[in-house]
Amino acid sequence: MMLDPITFSIYDIQQFPIVTMRNDAIRPGYAQQWEAELERLIDQQQPFVIIFPSGRPETEDHEDRKWRILWFKANKQRLGGVCRALISIEPDASEREAARAREVDLSKVFGVPLRTVENSDDAIQVAQQLFAHDAAPSE
Repeated sequence: MMLDPITFSIYDIQQFPIVTMRNDAIRPGYAQQWEAELERLIDQQQPFVIIFPSGRPETEDHEDRKWRILWFKANKQRLGGVCRALISIEPDASEREAARAREVDLSKVFGVPLRTVENSDDAIQVAQQLFAHDAAPSE
């Protein structure tokens, strides 16, 4: 099954296995589409990362947040089986350090490692390192 970028509105999958969240898609009522797209990504059974660009909305609709939390609780093992990391871009140094301090705890919640980086280039570099690790022969 091939992923068709035209059918994705929450995630930009044009550079799959590097997937990028579309900040403008985070608006009330998006959670069902978010789930459908994430399910399709998982069903590929190919490793991927999700990059969250800076400038995300400060708040999220309560129902969408609740929907996503319940989904993560029920599916964190499935997600962790194929998603190598959730990578957030945070250009502000103090915000980045604060986010990094929460990574371990949040990784447990999502079932996926979290990484916080300064810019898009760093996000791509982290993704490539993770994929290279997947490709390395195990000893």
